[in-house]
Amino acid sequence: MFKLERDTRKAIDKLIKHLNEDVTPIFRLCQVPSVRGGATLDYILCIDGHFVTIEAKKTGAKMSPRQEATATAIRKAGGKVFVISDWEELSEFTEFVIKLAAN
Repeated sequence: MFKLERDTRKAIDKLIKHLNEDVTPIFRLCQVPSVRGGATLDYILCIDGHFVTIEAKKTGAKMSPRQEATATAIRKAGGKVFVISDWEELSEFTEFVIKLAAN
């Protein structure tokens, strides 16, 4: 359980660092959205040639309508979207990365 979104981000950062070092190379970009730029999610990743994004949330929080629209556009383009707000969702992301690395 993550009480604050920054706690979720710390767990994601630690996991991505581990996966990048021990499982498969991961390109990571974290941008702060601006009013002039397009909408994006918290993490933009390239994992084994796959476009993957993560939106970090505190436990129980939901994506905003703008984030939902961005996630929908990414999925329509063939990208993978994870919304991580608890340990189970973090585990699902880990399993996804391990499967990509195994193929």
